[in-house]
Amino acid sequence: MAYPVLEGLCHCQPDVYMDFWSKKEHVELIGSRPWVHAVHSCHGPELVPFHHEELWQDARIPPFLQDAHTIFIFGQESNRILAERLSHRLTFPVQWIQSFPQAPEARSVSQFLKDQLVCRGWQVEDMRARIDPSADERSAALEFLASLGWKPRQKPIIIHPGSGGKKKIWPLRNWWSLLEWLRKKYDGPILLSLGPADDYLMDFAKAAQAFGIHLLKDLSLPRLSAFLAESRFYAGNDSGVSHLAAATGIPCVVLFGPTDPAVWAPQGPHVHVIRSHWEEAENLAWPSPPAPLEPSLKNLFQKLMV
Repeated sequence: MAYPVLEGLCHCQPDVYMDFWSKKEHVELIGSRPWVHAVHSCHGPELVPFHHEELWQDARIPPFLQDAHTIFIFGQESNRILAERLSHRLTFPVQWIQSFPQAPEARSVSQFLKDQLVCRGWQVEDMRARIDPSADERSAALEFLASLGWKPRQKPIIIHPGSGGKKKIWPLRNWWSLLEWLRKKYDGPILLSLGPADDYLMDFAKAAQAFGIHLLKDLSLPRLSAFLAESRFYAGNDSGVSHLAAATGIPCVVLFGPTDPAVWAPQGPHVHVIRSHWEEAENLAWPSPPAPLEPSLKNLFQKLMV
């Protein structure tokens, strides 16, 4: 969600480049952008002393921070403290950017981030996130689809039923009904994506495989973005994968339950946000009888299949 804000920031300051202290796999998604310079793994110990009440005052400044013009620290309260401590040790600005608004404020995360930067004197153009997978990643995705016997014109549909928060998952009985309906209505490949944190959905995935759904398990984010970019459309919950799908530009259906789409939904006219309600105690029940697919959802998916 920070990507379009960083793109807008660099659009207004074209001579700027950025180093990242982050997960390398995340930055790899935007590695082709001209303002992306270097990536330093956030799993290293370099900043650990700065989270300690006393050690931060004499801790060694990591080399990758010493020559910066400005440092942005994105995060919640603990990162505000980190930013304050670094600002005491460095001679250039260290600015804390709160990563998301506190309830009940209903402002999109991207807008929330942009507004903070503007308040700190930065110009930020409104930009839409766009991720273009590399040719190598696209080639690997197409080779996989070809190995299944599918032709390029038969674009896949990708379903991602997982989420970092289990309460955000549309009930599995609903996902099952959708998969069954798509299997009957669509003659192209239907792909089910699961990430490293989605092992609790493996029984569901194996049952789906039994009637012709193809599983994509533990793909790297660059590889998953390539599959998404080659797809007809995507459907998923409130999750990071839904934002990745939207950033590739394909039509997306994103199902929201307990979280607020005004804050968390991907942005863009190609994103269809569906608000629903479910009992959190029952949404992961499996096996369970399939629930009827609502006519409005059928109509939406039917249009996206054309």
